[in-house]
Amino acid sequence: MEACAASEVPGDQPVTRKPESNCTYSHCSRGPFQLSKAVVAPVKPLRPPEVGSCVLGQVSAVVSPSCFYLVFPYGRRSLERLSTDGINSYSKETFDTLRDLQASCDKACSRGNQREVPAQGEMVAAKSNLDGRWYRARVVSLEKGDRLKVFYVDSGFCESVPSDQVNTLEASFTQLPQQALQACLVTDKAKNRLSNKPIWDDYSCEAFASCVSGKDLVVKVVCAAQGLLHVRLFFPNGDQLCSVWNCLRKARKTEPN
Repeated sequence: MEACAASEVPGDQPVTRKPESNCTYSHCSRGPFQLSKAVVAPVKPLRPPEVGSCVLGQVSAVVSPSCFYLVFPYGRRSLERLSTDGINSYSKETFDTLRDLQASCDKACSRGNQREVPAQGEMVAAKSNLDGRWYRARVVSLEKGDRLKVFYVDSGFCESVPSDQVNTLEASFTQLPQQALQACLVTDKAKNRLSNKPIWDDYSCEAFASCVSGKDLVVKVVCAAQGLLHVRLFFPNGDQLCSVWNCLRKARKTEPN
């Protein structure tokens, strides 16, 4: 999947590719629909978990260990709160909204509505090439061959799609905050982001994606600044929690020449 430069997406830091993990949110609609007014107003960012808290999260998109996106399918509640409240009590409003989006677009699709090519920065419903579903997205740029580059605000990755796979997003569906938050991995010893700011090679990026793909992760929030979460990540292995950083470090040591 094609990478997006950060400067291309107003108000968002885009991301390259979506790992094979199943994003918990099925926040897409299956068909196009026509509205008279374009949606340009930005979707509000999700309020991040509290600094110092440990929450359950999933990685929904990856560029590198220094740039990836997190979603929080069980909310921003701490692990202690989850053990008390249970994990099934979260997100009724979120899932209801996304279900309604799906139903609205299914209905409009049957009418065969079409629309003009949207403008850069416009909020739209875009049909992903990965799974054929429709997601909330922002238009990054117009490309040659009647294509558009879009940024999916609820999972954090960019994609080039034909213009007939982009349709108007009903304004009521912009009330739900953006579900993905950009994050960077912190070493087990560092106080914030990776101190030496490494240039990650493809092998390390793939090792990181493989380590976090399809897992519920324990996310330790170290700090949050300018829309970026600095986190430590852990995954369960039997009755133990394993550090993603340690997993990545071992993978880099065994990198083939």
